[in-house]
Amino acid sequence: MSRVFISHSALDKTFARLLASDLKSNGHEPWLDEWEIRVGECILTKIDRGIEDSEFVIVVLSKHSVESGWVEKEWKTKYWSEIRSGKTLVLPVLIEDCKLPTILSTKKYADFRQGYPVAFADLVAAMDAASITDEGTSHAPTKSNDFDYYWHRGVQEYFGHTLHLTFVKYTNASIVFKDSILGNMRDCGVQNYMIFELFSEWDILIRHWSTEQQAANLVACLEKNIDVQRTDPLSVTRMHHIYEVGEHYPSAEEMKGTVDEIGLAPLKDIQAKKERSEYFQVARQKGILLRDKISFDPHKLQFYIVVRSLKRPSAQLVTILLKQLERCKPIVSKTLYLTFGTSIRMVLKGQTDKFYCVSELLTELASSFQGAAIDASTETVLVANGNVRVNNTFDFDRAEEALTEKGFEKLAASVGIDPTISLSVKYELKAKYHRVLGLLLMDGDGVLTNLLSARLANDPSYIKRIKDYFPQFEELMQRNLQRMIRKEYGNNWQEMLDAVKDAVGIKKDIKADKLTLGDLCQVFRHVALEKHIVELGDTSEAQFKEIMDQLPEFRNRLAHTGASLKGWEELFDFCCRFVPIRRRFQTYFESLS
Repeated sequence: MSRVFISHSALDKTFARLLASDLKSNGHEPWLDEWEIRVGECILTKIDRGIEDSEFVIVVLSKHSVESGWVEKEWKTKYWSEIRSGKTLVLPVLIEDCKLPTILSTKKYADFRQGYPVAFADLVAAMDAASITDEGTSHAPTKSNDFDYYWHRGVQEYFGHTLHLTFVKYTNASIVFKDSILGNMRDCGVQNYMIFELFSEWDILIRHWSTEQQAANLVACLEKNIDVQRTDPLSVTRMHHIYEVGEHYPSAEEMKGTVDEIGLAPLKDIQAKKERSEYFQVARQKGILLRDKISFDPHKLQFYIVVRSLKRPSAQLVTILLKQLERCKPIVSKTLYLTFGTSIRMVLKGQTDKFYCVSELLTELASSFQGAAIDASTETVLVANGNVRVNNTFDFDRAEEALTEKGFEKLAASVGIDPTISLSVKYELKAKYHRVLGLLLMDGDGVLTNLLSARLANDPSYIKRIKDYFPQFEELMQRNLQRMIRKEYGNNWQEMLDAVKDAVGIKKDIKADKLTLGDLCQVFRHVALEKHIVELGDTSEAQFKEIMDQLPEFRNRLAHTGASLKGWEELFDFCCRFVPIRRRFQTYFESLS
Protein backbone atom coordinates (compact mmCIF):
# COMPACT_ATOMS: atom_id res chain seq x y z
CA MET A 1 0.00 0.00 0.00
CA SER A 2 1.10 3.58 -0.64
CA ARG A 3 1.77 6.75 1.32
CA VAL A 4 -0.24 9.56 -0.30
CA PHE A 5 -0.12 13.34 0.18
CA ILE A 6 -3.44 15.04 -0.62
CA SER A 7 -2.87 18.55 -2.01
CA HIS A 8 -6.07 20.60 -1.91
CA SER A 9 -7.61 23.98 -1.28
CA ALA A 10 -9.05 24.63 2.16
CA LEU A 11 -12.38 25.32 0.42
CA ASP A 12 -12.39 21.71 -0.84
CA LYS A 13 -11.83 20.25 2.64
CA THR A 14 -15.04 18.17 2.63
CA PHE A 15 -13.98 16.27 -0.49
CA ALA A 16 -10.39 15.88 0.76
CA ARG A 17 -11.61 14.34 4.03
CA LEU A 18 -13.86 11.87 2.18
CA LEU A 19 -11.05 10.90 -0.20
CA ALA A 20 -8.55 10.47 2.65
CA SER A 21 -10.98 8.31 4.64
CA ASP A 22 -11.69 6.03 1.66
CA LEU A 23 -7.99 5.70 0.83
CA LYS A 24 -7.31 4.74 4.43
CA SER A 25 -10.14 2.16 4.37
CA ASN A 26 -8.56 0.79 1.21
CA GLY A 27 -5.26 0.18 3.01
CA HIS A 28 -3.33 3.29 1.88
CA GLU A 29 -1.77 5.91 4.17
CA PRO A 30 -3.13 9.36 3.27
CA TRP A 31 -1.41 12.53 4.56
CA LEU A 32 -3.99 15.22 5.30
CA ASP A 33 -2.87 18.46 6.93
CA GLU A 34 -5.54 18.54 9.64
CA TRP A 35 -4.66 14.94 10.61
CA GLU A 36 -0.90 15.43 10.70
CA ILE A 37 -0.16 19.01 11.90
CA ARG A 38 -0.59 19.62 15.62
CA VAL A 39 -0.91 22.94 17.43
CA GLY A 40 2.49 24.61 17.75
CA GLU A 41 4.18 22.68 14.92
CA CYS A 42 5.71 24.43 11.91
CA ILE A 43 3.24 24.10 9.05
CA LEU A 44 5.83 24.49 6.26
CA THR A 45 8.19 21.91 7.79
CA LYS A 46 5.41 19.35 8.28
CA ILE A 47 4.08 19.82 4.73
CA ASP A 48 7.57 19.52 3.19
CA ARG A 49 8.23 16.36 5.18
CA GLY A 50 4.82 14.95 4.27
CA ILE A 51 5.46 15.49 0.55
CA GLU A 52 8.98 14.06 0.79
CA ASP A 53 7.83 10.92 2.64
CA SER A 54 4.87 10.27 0.32
CA GLU A 55 5.05 8.01 -2.73
CA PHE A 56 2.31 9.97 -4.51
CA VAL A 57 0.81 13.46 -4.42
CA ILE A 58 -2.87 13.56 -5.27
CA VAL A 59 -3.77 17.07 -6.42
CA VAL A 60 -7.46 17.94 -6.08
CA LEU A 61 -8.31 20.18 -9.04
CA SER A 62 -11.11 22.70 -8.59
CA LYS A 63 -11.76 26.39 -9.27
CA HIS A 64 -10.33 27.14 -5.83
CA SER A 65 -7.21 24.97 -5.99
CA VAL A 66 -5.99 26.09 -9.42
CA GLU A 67 -5.84 29.64 -8.08
CA SER A 68 -4.02 28.62 -4.90
CA GLY A 69 -0.27 29.27 -4.81
CA TRP A 70 0.09 26.82 -1.89
CA VAL A 71 -1.48 23.93 -3.80
CA GLU A 72 0.68 24.65 -6.88
CA LYS A 73 3.85 24.64 -4.75
CA GLU A 74 2.90 21.29 -3.15
CA TRP A 75 2.30 19.32 -6.33
CA LYS A 76 5.12 20.96 -8.31
CA THR A 77 7.62 19.81 -5.66
CA LYS A 78 6.68 16.21 -6.44
CA TYR A 79 6.34 16.87 -10.17
CA TRP A 80 10.05 17.70 -10.55
CA SER A 81 10.87 14.45 -8.72
CA GLU A 82 8.65 12.71 -11.27
CA ILE A 83 10.61 14.27 -14.16
CA ARG A 84 13.94 13.17 -12.67
CA SER A 85 12.90 9.62 -11.78
CA GLY A 86 10.64 8.86 -14.76
CA LYS A 87 8.07 7.42 -12.34
CA THR A 88 4.42 8.45 -11.94
CA LEU A 89 4.25 10.46 -8.72
CA VAL A 90 1.58 13.17 -9.27
CA LEU A 91 -2.02 12.00 -9.69
CA PRO A 92 -4.58 14.70 -10.61
CA VAL A 93 -8.24 14.31 -9.65
CA LEU A 94 -10.88 16.64 -11.11
CA ILE A 95 -13.89 17.45 -8.93
CA GLU A 96 -15.42 20.30 -10.97
CA ASP A 97 -15.01 22.13 -14.26
CA CYS A 98 -11.98 24.43 -14.12
CA LYS A 99 -8.99 25.57 -16.16
CA LEU A 100 -6.30 22.91 -15.74
CA PRO A 101 -2.69 23.92 -15.04
CA THR A 102 -0.71 23.68 -18.28
CA ILE A 103 1.74 21.10 -16.91
CA LEU A 104 -1.05 18.83 -15.66
CA SER A 105 -3.24 19.17 -18.75
CA THR A 106 -1.25 16.42 -20.50
CA LYS A 107 -1.97 13.94 -17.70
CA LYS A 108 -5.08 11.77 -17.51
CA TYR A 109 -7.08 12.65 -14.41
CA ALA A 110 -9.53 10.72 -12.26
CA ASP A 111 -12.83 12.40 -13.17
CA PHE A 112 -14.96 12.68 -10.02
CA ARG A 113 -17.48 14.85 -11.89
CA GLN A 114 -18.95 11.70 -13.46
CA GLY A 115 -19.43 9.81 -10.18
CA TYR A 116 -17.38 9.12 -7.07
CA PRO A 117 -17.13 5.25 -7.00
CA VAL A 118 -15.83 4.81 -10.56
CA ALA A 119 -13.36 7.70 -10.29
CA PHE A 120 -12.09 6.43 -6.92
CA ALA A 121 -11.55 2.95 -8.41
CA ASP A 122 -9.65 4.53 -11.34
CA LEU A 123 -7.45 6.43 -8.91
CA VAL A 124 -6.64 3.34 -6.80
CA ALA A 125 -5.95 1.29 -9.94
CA ALA A 126 -3.52 3.97 -11.16
CA MET A 127 -1.68 3.89 -7.83
CA ASP A 128 -1.50 0.10 -7.94
CA ALA A 129 -0.26 0.06 -11.53
CA ALA A 130 2.39 2.72 -10.79
CA SER A 131 3.56 0.80 -7.71
CA ILE A 132 3.88 -2.45 -9.70
CA THR A 133 5.77 -0.68 -12.52
CA ASP A 134 8.12 1.03 -10.10
CA GLU A 135 8.82 -2.05 -7.97
CA GLY A 136 8.54 -4.80 -10.55
CA THR A 137 12.29 -4.98 -11.25
CA SER A 138 13.55 -4.15 -7.79
CA HIS A 139 14.37 -7.77 -6.88
CA ALA A 140 16.01 -10.66 -8.65
CA PRO A 141 13.49 -13.25 -9.91
CA THR A 142 12.95 -16.09 -7.46
CA LYS A 143 11.06 -19.30 -8.04
CA SER A 144 8.41 -20.17 -5.42
CA ASN A 145 6.56 -23.42 -4.81
CA ASP A 146 2.84 -22.67 -5.01
CA PHE A 147 1.90 -25.54 -2.72
CA ASP A 148 4.07 -24.55 0.20
CA TYR A 149 4.06 -20.78 0.20
CA TYR A 150 3.33 -18.34 2.98
CA TRP A 151 1.51 -15.40 1.47
CA HIS A 152 2.27 -11.79 2.23
CA ARG A 153 -1.04 -9.94 2.42
CA GLY A 154 -1.88 -8.04 -0.74
CA VAL A 155 1.11 -9.39 -2.64
CA GLN A 156 0.53 -9.87 -6.35
CA GLU A 157 4.13 -9.16 -7.37
CA TYR A 158 6.90 -11.22 -5.81
CA PHE A 159 10.59 -10.74 -6.64
CA GLY A 160 9.92 -9.48 -10.16
CA HIS A 161 7.16 -12.02 -10.91
CA THR A 162 3.51 -11.00 -11.37
CA LEU A 163 0.54 -13.32 -10.97
CA HIS A 164 -1.15 -13.80 -14.35
CA LEU A 165 -4.40 -15.58 -15.23
CA THR A 166 -4.64 -16.82 -18.82
CA PHE A 167 -7.95 -18.28 -20.07
CA VAL A 168 -7.70 -20.63 -23.05
CA LYS A 169 -10.31 -22.30 -25.26
CA TYR A 170 -9.35 -25.41 -27.17
CA THR A 171 -10.74 -26.67 -30.46
CA ASN A 172 -10.52 -30.32 -29.46
CA ALA A 173 -12.37 -31.60 -26.38
CA SER A 174 -10.48 -31.18 -23.11
CA ILE A 175 -6.77 -30.50 -22.87
CA VAL A 176 -6.10 -33.41 -20.46
CA PHE A 177 -2.32 -33.60 -20.38
CA LYS A 178 -1.71 -32.50 -23.96
CA ASP A 179 1.99 -32.00 -24.43
CA SER A 180 1.37 -28.90 -26.56
CA ILE A 181 0.31 -26.68 -23.64
CA LEU A 182 3.16 -27.84 -21.44
CA GLY A 183 5.56 -27.38 -24.34
CA ASN A 184 4.35 -23.79 -24.82
CA MET A 185 5.00 -23.05 -21.17
CA ARG A 186 8.46 -24.65 -21.20
CA ASP A 187 9.40 -22.68 -24.31
CA CYS A 188 8.46 -19.42 -22.58
CA GLY A 189 10.30 -20.19 -19.34
CA VAL A 190 7.09 -20.30 -17.27
CA GLN A 191 7.86 -22.73 -14.45
CA ASN A 192 5.65 -21.73 -11.54
CA TYR A 193 2.10 -22.51 -12.61
CA MET A 194 -1.16 -24.35 -12.06
CA ILE A 195 -3.66 -25.44 -14.73
CA PHE A 196 -7.41 -25.81 -14.12
CA GLU A 197 -10.14 -27.36 -16.24
CA LEU A 198 -13.12 -25.02 -16.39
CA PHE A 199 -16.88 -25.29 -16.74
CA SER A 200 -17.18 -21.91 -18.42
CA GLU A 201 -16.71 -20.86 -22.05
CA TRP A 202 -12.98 -21.49 -21.59
CA ASP A 203 -11.58 -25.01 -21.37
CA ILE A 204 -8.71 -24.18 -19.05
CA LEU A 205 -7.22 -21.51 -16.83
CA ILE A 206 -3.46 -21.18 -16.48
CA ARG A 207 -2.48 -19.49 -13.23
CA HIS A 208 1.19 -18.57 -13.39
CA TRP A 209 3.78 -16.39 -11.67
CA SER A 210 5.98 -14.94 -14.40
CA THR A 211 7.55 -11.77 -15.70
CA GLU A 212 5.57 -9.54 -18.04
CA GLN A 213 7.76 -10.70 -20.95
CA GLN A 214 7.23 -14.39 -20.14
CA ALA A 215 3.47 -13.83 -19.94
CA ALA A 216 3.46 -12.03 -23.31
CA ASN A 217 5.57 -14.82 -24.86
CA LEU A 218 3.18 -17.46 -23.53
CA VAL A 219 0.15 -15.73 -25.05
CA ALA A 220 2.00 -15.45 -28.39
CA CYS A 221 2.85 -19.19 -28.29
CA LEU A 222 -0.72 -20.17 -27.41
CA GLU A 223 -2.11 -18.09 -30.27
CA LYS A 224 0.11 -20.04 -32.67
CA ASN A 225 -0.98 -23.37 -31.17
CA ILE A 226 -3.36 -25.02 -33.67
CA ASP A 227 -5.55 -26.33 -30.83
CA VAL A 228 -6.20 -22.89 -29.35
CA GLN A 229 -9.15 -20.73 -30.37
CA ARG A 230 -8.67 -17.85 -27.98
CA THR A 231 -6.58 -16.58 -25.06
CA ASP A 232 -7.54 -13.99 -22.46
CA PRO A 233 -4.51 -12.85 -20.45
CA LEU A 234 -5.09 -10.95 -17.22
CA SER A 235 -2.71 -9.50 -14.66
CA VAL A 236 -3.68 -9.35 -11.01
CA THR A 237 -3.53 -5.81 -9.66
CA ARG A 238 -4.47 -6.71 -6.11
CA MET A 239 -4.98 -9.93 -4.23
CA HIS A 240 -6.76 -10.47 -0.91
CA HIS A 241 -6.41 -13.77 0.90
CA ILE A 242 -9.08 -14.35 3.55
CA TYR A 243 -8.19 -15.69 6.98
CA GLU A 244 -9.48 -19.18 7.80
CA VAL A 245 -9.66 -18.21 11.46
CA GLY A 246 -11.18 -15.14 13.04
CA GLU A 247 -8.06 -13.03 13.42
CA HIS A 248 -8.27 -9.33 12.76
CA TYR A 249 -6.39 -7.59 9.99
CA PRO A 250 -3.73 -5.25 11.39
CA SER A 251 -4.26 -1.58 10.73
CA ALA A 252 -2.17 0.33 8.22
CA GLU A 253 -0.28 1.91 11.14
CA GLU A 254 0.52 -1.52 12.64
CA MET A 255 1.71 -2.88 9.31
CA LYS A 256 3.88 0.17 8.60
CA GLY A 257 5.39 -0.03 12.08
CA THR A 258 6.27 -3.68 11.60
CA VAL A 259 7.78 -3.13 8.17
CA ASP A 260 9.82 -0.19 9.49
CA GLU A 261 10.95 -2.35 12.41
CA ILE A 262 12.13 -5.44 10.53
CA GLY A 263 12.53 -4.16 6.95
CA LEU A 264 11.75 -5.95 3.72
CA ALA A 265 15.26 -7.06 2.75
CA PRO A 266 15.08 -10.45 4.57
CA LEU A 267 11.77 -11.35 2.88
CA LYS A 268 13.58 -13.82 0.62
CA ASP A 269 14.68 -15.68 3.76
CA ILE A 270 11.09 -16.91 4.17
CA GLN A 271 11.31 -18.99 1.02
CA ALA A 272 14.59 -20.57 2.04
CA LYS A 273 13.97 -21.26 5.73
CA LYS A 274 10.18 -21.06 6.06
CA GLU A 275 9.15 -21.38 9.69
CA ARG A 276 12.78 -21.42 10.81
CA SER A 277 13.19 -17.88 9.49
CA GLU A 278 13.32 -15.28 12.26
CA TYR A 279 11.77 -12.79 9.88
CA PHE A 280 8.86 -15.13 9.30
CA GLN A 281 8.26 -15.59 13.02
CA VAL A 282 8.22 -11.85 13.73
CA ALA A 283 6.08 -11.04 10.69
CA ARG A 284 3.59 -13.76 11.55
CA GLN A 285 3.30 -12.60 15.14
CA LYS A 286 2.68 -9.03 13.96
CA GLY A 287 0.00 -10.15 11.48
CA ILE A 288 1.90 -9.05 8.37
CA LEU A 289 1.99 -12.66 7.20
CA LEU A 290 -0.96 -15.00 7.37
CA ARG A 291 -0.78 -17.83 9.87
CA ASP A 292 -2.02 -20.41 7.40
CA LYS A 293 -0.43 -21.77 4.23
CA ILE A 294 -2.09 -21.59 0.85
CA SER A 295 -2.10 -25.20 -0.24
CA PHE A 296 -4.10 -27.46 -2.51
CA ASP A 297 -6.20 -30.18 -0.88
CA PRO A 298 -6.77 -32.91 -3.51
CA HIS A 299 -9.88 -34.10 -1.68
CA LYS A 300 -11.70 -30.79 -2.03
CA LEU A 301 -13.33 -29.14 -5.02
CA GLN A 302 -11.18 -26.22 -6.17
CA PHE A 303 -13.32 -23.62 -7.95
CA TYR A 304 -13.02 -20.25 -9.62
CA ILE A 305 -15.72 -17.59 -9.88
CA VAL A 306 -15.26 -15.02 -12.66
CA VAL A 307 -16.99 -11.63 -12.44
CA ARG A 308 -17.39 -9.57 -15.60
CA SER A 309 -18.39 -5.94 -15.25
CA LEU A 310 -17.86 -2.78 -17.29
CA LYS A 311 -17.18 -0.83 -14.10
CA ARG A 312 -14.33 -1.35 -11.68
CA PRO A 313 -15.51 -2.39 -8.22
CA SER A 314 -15.39 0.43 -5.70
CA ALA A 315 -13.36 0.19 -2.52
CA GLN A 316 -16.60 -0.03 -0.56
CA LEU A 317 -17.81 -2.98 -2.64
CA VAL A 318 -14.50 -4.82 -2.21
CA THR A 319 -14.80 -4.36 1.56
CA ILE A 320 -18.35 -5.78 1.49
CA LEU A 321 -17.23 -8.77 -0.59
CA LEU A 322 -14.34 -9.56 1.75
CA LYS A 323 -16.76 -9.61 4.68
CA GLN A 324 -19.11 -11.89 2.72
CA LEU A 325 -16.25 -14.26 1.97
CA GLU A 326 -15.12 -14.30 5.59
CA ARG A 327 -18.56 -15.56 6.59
CA CYS A 328 -18.33 -18.53 4.17
CA LYS A 329 -16.70 -20.91 6.65
CA PRO A 330 -17.23 -24.14 4.61
CA ILE A 331 -15.12 -22.58 1.84
CA VAL A 332 -11.37 -22.44 2.58
CA SER A 333 -8.27 -20.99 0.89
CA LYS A 334 -10.39 -18.10 -0.38
CA THR A 335 -8.48 -15.57 -2.46
CA LEU A 336 -9.97 -12.55 -4.22
CA TYR A 337 -8.04 -11.34 -7.29
CA LEU A 338 -8.71 -7.86 -8.68
CA THR A 339 -7.72 -7.74 -12.35
CA PHE A 340 -7.51 -5.27 -15.20
CA GLY A 341 -7.23 -5.34 -18.97
CA THR A 342 -10.66 -6.70 -19.98
CA SER A 343 -14.24 -6.67 -18.76
CA ILE A 344 -13.23 -9.31 -16.19
CA ARG A 345 -12.87 -7.37 -12.95
CA MET A 346 -12.55 -10.09 -10.31
CA VAL A 347 -11.62 -13.74 -9.97
CA LEU A 348 -12.40 -15.56 -6.72
CA LYS A 349 -10.66 -18.84 -5.87
CA GLY A 350 -11.61 -21.26 -3.10
CA GLN A 351 -11.87 -24.90 -2.02
CA THR A 352 -14.78 -26.75 -0.49
CA ASP A 353 -16.22 -30.23 -0.03
CA LYS A 354 -19.80 -28.89 0.22
CA PHE A 355 -20.83 -28.46 -3.41
CA TYR A 356 -23.89 -26.28 -2.70
CA CYS A 357 -21.74 -23.63 -0.94
CA VAL A 358 -20.52 -22.40 -4.32
CA SER A 359 -24.08 -21.79 -5.48
CA GLU A 360 -24.92 -19.92 -2.28
CA LEU A 361 -21.82 -17.79 -2.71
CA LEU A 362 -22.80 -17.08 -6.31
CA THR A 363 -26.21 -15.86 -5.14
CA GLU A 364 -24.65 -13.46 -2.62
CA LEU A 365 -22.14 -12.14 -5.15
CA ALA A 366 -24.82 -11.61 -7.78
CA SER A 367 -26.89 -9.53 -5.38
CA SER A 368 -23.83 -7.39 -4.56
CA PHE A 369 -22.91 -6.81 -8.19
CA GLN A 370 -26.50 -6.13 -9.30
CA GLY A 371 -26.59 -7.76 -12.69
CA ALA A 372 -22.89 -8.16 -13.58
CA ALA A 373 -22.17 -11.40 -15.42
CA ILE A 374 -20.89 -13.98 -12.95
CA ASP A 375 -20.07 -17.64 -13.48
CA ALA A 376 -18.58 -20.39 -11.37
CA SER A 377 -15.98 -22.09 -13.33
CA THR A 378 -13.90 -24.98 -12.12
CA GLU A 379 -14.17 -28.68 -11.91
CA THR A 380 -10.70 -30.10 -11.67
CA VAL A 381 -7.09 -29.28 -11.10
CA LEU A 382 -5.26 -31.07 -13.88
CA VAL A 383 -1.68 -29.95 -13.51
CA ALA A 384 0.08 -28.11 -10.73
CA ASN A 385 3.78 -27.43 -11.18
CA GLY A 386 3.99 -30.62 -13.19
CA ASN A 387 2.19 -32.89 -10.71
CA VAL A 388 -1.10 -34.65 -11.47
CA ARG A 389 -3.89 -34.02 -8.96
CA VAL A 390 -7.03 -35.94 -8.04
CA ASN A 391 -10.20 -35.08 -10.01
CA ASN A 392 -13.28 -33.76 -8.21
CA THR A 393 -16.55 -33.15 -10.04
CA PHE A 394 -18.88 -30.28 -9.25
CA ASP A 395 -22.53 -31.37 -9.48
CA PHE A 396 -24.44 -28.25 -10.56
CA ASP A 397 -27.77 -30.08 -10.72
CA ARG A 398 -27.56 -31.13 -7.08
CA ALA A 399 -26.34 -27.67 -6.11
CA GLU A 400 -29.27 -25.97 -7.83
CA GLU A 401 -31.75 -28.40 -6.31
CA ALA A 402 -30.36 -27.85 -2.80
CA LEU A 403 -30.34 -24.09 -3.23
CA THR A 404 -33.93 -24.04 -4.50
CA GLU A 405 -35.20 -26.23 -1.66
CA LYS A 406 -33.41 -24.14 0.96
CA GLY A 407 -34.59 -20.82 -0.50
CA PHE A 408 -38.22 -21.87 -0.86
CA GLU A 409 -38.43 -23.29 2.65
CA LYS A 410 -36.90 -20.10 4.04
CA LEU A 411 -39.49 -17.98 2.19
CA ALA A 412 -42.35 -20.22 3.32
CA ALA A 413 -41.19 -20.09 6.94
CA SER A 414 -40.92 -16.29 6.85
CA VAL A 415 -44.54 -15.76 5.73
CA GLY A 416 -46.24 -18.82 7.22
CA ILE A 417 -48.02 -21.15 4.77
CA ASP A 418 -51.81 -21.01 4.81
CA PRO A 419 -52.89 -24.43 6.22
CA THR A 420 -55.74 -24.60 3.69
CA ILE A 421 -53.30 -24.70 0.75
CA SER A 422 -53.14 -28.16 -0.75
CA LEU A 423 -49.90 -30.09 -1.23
CA SER A 424 -50.25 -29.84 -5.01
CA VAL A 425 -50.49 -26.02 -4.85
CA LYS A 426 -47.44 -25.93 -2.59
CA TYR A 427 -45.46 -28.00 -5.11
CA GLU A 428 -46.71 -25.76 -7.91
CA LEU A 429 -45.49 -22.67 -6.05
CA LYS A 430 -42.13 -24.35 -5.38
CA ALA A 431 -41.83 -25.01 -9.12
CA LYS A 432 -42.56 -21.34 -9.80
CA TYR A 433 -39.94 -20.33 -7.23
CA HIS A 434 -37.44 -22.59 -8.97
CA ARG A 435 -38.33 -21.05 -12.34
CA VAL A 436 -37.76 -17.47 -11.16
CA LEU A 437 -34.67 -18.13 -9.02
CA GLY A 438 -32.45 -16.30 -11.50
CA LEU A 439 -34.92 -13.39 -11.73
CA LEU A 440 -34.86 -12.89 -7.95
CA LEU A 441 -31.29 -11.62 -8.31
CA MET A 442 -32.52 -8.81 -10.61
CA ASP A 443 -35.64 -8.08 -8.56
CA GLY A 444 -34.33 -5.42 -6.20
CA ASP A 445 -37.91 -4.26 -5.49
CA GLY A 446 -38.97 -7.71 -4.22
CA VAL A 447 -42.05 -7.80 -6.43
CA LEU A 448 -41.77 -11.55 -7.21
CA THR A 449 -41.02 -12.44 -3.59
CA ASN A 450 -44.07 -10.50 -2.41
CA LEU A 451 -46.32 -12.13 -5.02
CA LEU A 452 -45.15 -15.61 -3.97
CA SER A 453 -45.62 -14.65 -0.32
CA ALA A 454 -49.19 -13.48 -1.04
CA ARG A 455 -50.06 -16.85 -2.59
CA LEU A 456 -48.28 -18.94 0.06
CA ALA A 457 -49.93 -17.11 2.97
CA ASN A 458 -53.18 -16.51 1.06
CA ASP A 459 -52.74 -12.89 2.16
CA PRO A 460 -53.37 -10.06 -0.37
CA SER A 461 -51.60 -7.53 1.88
CA TYR A 462 -48.32 -8.69 0.32
CA ILE A 463 -49.65 -7.50 -3.05
CA LYS A 464 -50.38 -4.07 -1.58
CA ARG A 465 -46.65 -3.72 -0.96
CA ILE A 466 -45.95 -3.66 -4.70
CA LYS A 467 -48.74 -1.28 -5.76
CA ASP A 468 -46.15 1.44 -6.50
CA TYR A 469 -43.96 -0.88 -8.61
CA PHE A 470 -45.36 0.18 -12.00
CA PRO A 471 -45.98 3.88 -11.09
CA GLN A 472 -42.34 4.14 -9.99
CA PHE A 473 -41.22 2.86 -13.39
CA GLU A 474 -43.52 5.41 -15.06
CA GLU A 475 -41.85 8.14 -12.99
CA LEU A 476 -38.41 6.87 -14.02
CA MET A 477 -39.38 7.03 -17.71
CA GLN A 478 -40.80 10.53 -17.35
CA ARG A 479 -37.73 11.77 -15.47
CA ASN A 480 -35.28 10.34 -18.02
CA LEU A 481 -37.24 11.09 -21.21
CA GLN A 482 -35.41 14.30 -22.11
CA ARG A 483 -32.00 12.86 -21.18
CA MET A 484 -32.62 9.79 -23.34
CA ILE A 485 -33.67 11.81 -26.39
CA ARG A 486 -30.65 14.12 -26.02
CA LYS A 487 -28.23 11.21 -25.74
CA GLU A 488 -29.66 9.11 -28.56
CA TYR A 489 -30.75 11.81 -31.05
CA GLY A 490 -28.88 15.02 -30.23
CA ASN A 491 -29.40 18.28 -28.35
CA ASN A 492 -32.46 19.41 -30.34
CA TRP A 493 -34.46 17.08 -28.16
CA GLN A 494 -37.94 18.62 -28.59
CA GLU A 495 -37.84 18.32 -32.37
CA MET A 496 -36.47 14.77 -32.18
CA LEU A 497 -39.10 13.80 -29.58
CA ASP A 498 -41.79 15.09 -31.93
CA ALA A 499 -40.37 12.86 -34.67
CA VAL A 500 -40.50 9.83 -32.33
CA LYS A 501 -44.08 10.70 -31.29
CA ASP A 502 -45.04 10.93 -34.95
CA ALA A 503 -43.45 7.51 -35.60
CA VAL A 504 -45.54 5.83 -32.88
CA GLY A 505 -48.78 7.75 -33.55
CA ILE A 506 -48.82 10.24 -30.65
CA LYS A 507 -50.08 13.78 -31.26
CA LYS A 508 -47.25 16.31 -31.42
CA ASP A 509 -49.15 18.91 -29.42
CA ILE A 510 -49.06 16.73 -26.28
CA LYS A 511 -46.27 18.13 -24.12
CA ALA A 512 -43.56 15.82 -22.78
CA ASP A 513 -44.70 16.13 -19.15
CA LYS A 514 -48.30 15.29 -20.15
CA LEU A 515 -47.55 11.93 -21.81
CA THR A 516 -49.55 9.07 -20.33
CA LEU A 517 -47.96 5.76 -19.27
CA GLY A 518 -49.16 4.24 -22.53
CA ASP A 519 -47.53 7.07 -24.50
CA LEU A 520 -44.26 6.70 -22.58
CA CYS A 521 -44.23 2.95 -23.18
CA GLN A 522 -44.64 3.52 -26.91
CA VAL A 523 -41.83 6.11 -27.01
CA PHE A 524 -39.40 4.03 -24.96
CA ARG A 525 -40.28 0.88 -26.88
CA HIS A 526 -39.51 2.65 -30.16
CA VAL A 527 -36.18 4.12 -28.97
CA ALA A 528 -35.10 0.86 -27.31
CA LEU A 529 -35.56 -1.10 -30.54
CA GLU A 530 -34.17 1.57 -32.87
CA LYS A 531 -31.13 2.58 -30.79
CA HIS A 532 -30.58 -0.71 -28.90
CA ILE A 533 -30.34 1.10 -25.58
CA VAL A 534 -31.17 -2.08 -23.61
CA GLU A 535 -30.17 -5.70 -24.11
CA LEU A 536 -33.27 -7.81 -24.65
CA GLY A 537 -31.50 -11.03 -23.67
CA ASP A 538 -33.78 -14.02 -24.22
CA THR A 539 -36.75 -11.71 -24.88
CA SER A 540 -37.63 -11.41 -28.57
CA GLU A 541 -38.58 -8.06 -30.11
CA ALA A 542 -42.19 -9.22 -30.42
CA GLN A 543 -42.28 -10.22 -26.74
CA PHE A 544 -40.67 -6.91 -25.75
CA LYS A 545 -43.34 -4.98 -27.67
CA GLU A 546 -46.06 -7.05 -26.02
CA ILE A 547 -44.66 -6.40 -22.53
CA MET A 548 -44.49 -2.63 -23.09
CA ASP A 549 -48.03 -2.64 -24.57
CA GLN A 550 -49.44 -4.57 -21.60
CA LEU A 551 -47.75 -2.49 -18.90
CA PRO A 552 -50.51 0.20 -18.60
CA GLU A 553 -53.18 -2.50 -18.31
CA PHE A 554 -51.40 -4.27 -15.44
CA ARG A 555 -50.66 -0.94 -13.73
CA ASN A 556 -54.39 -0.16 -13.73
CA ARG A 557 -55.34 -3.68 -12.71
CA LEU A 558 -52.94 -3.62 -9.75
CA ALA A 559 -54.20 -0.19 -8.69
CA HIS A 560 -57.84 -1.37 -8.59
CA THR A 561 -57.54 -5.00 -7.47
CA GLY A 562 -54.37 -4.85 -5.37
CA ALA A 563 -56.25 -6.02 -2.27
CA SER A 564 -57.33 -9.26 -3.97
CA LEU A 565 -55.63 -12.44 -5.20
CA LYS A 566 -57.90 -12.43 -8.23
CA GLY A 567 -55.84 -12.62 -11.42
CA TRP A 568 -52.70 -13.58 -9.42
CA GLU A 569 -51.45 -16.02 -12.08
CA GLU A 570 -51.57 -13.41 -14.87
CA LEU A 571 -49.95 -10.74 -12.69
CA PHE A 572 -47.15 -13.10 -11.61
CA ASP A 573 -46.52 -14.22 -15.19
CA PHE A 574 -46.35 -10.62 -16.43
CA CYS A 575 -43.99 -9.54 -13.64
CA CYS A 576 -41.69 -12.47 -14.45
CA ARG A 577 -41.40 -11.12 -18.00
CA PHE A 578 -41.19 -7.47 -16.91
CA VAL A 579 -38.55 -7.72 -14.13
CA PRO A 580 -35.51 -8.25 -16.43
CA ILE A 581 -36.75 -5.51 -18.81
CA ARG A 582 -37.12 -3.04 -15.93
CA ARG A 583 -33.68 -3.97 -14.60
CA ARG A 584 -32.07 -3.31 -17.98
CA PHE A 585 -33.87 0.02 -18.36
CA GLN A 586 -32.77 0.95 -14.83
CA THR A 587 -29.14 0.25 -15.72
CA TYR A 588 -29.55 2.46 -18.80
CA PHE A 589 -31.12 5.26 -16.74
CA GLU A 590 -28.20 5.13 -14.29
CA SER A 591 -25.82 5.68 -17.21
CA LEU A 592 -27.71 8.90 -18.08
CA SER A 593 -27.39 10.51 -14.66
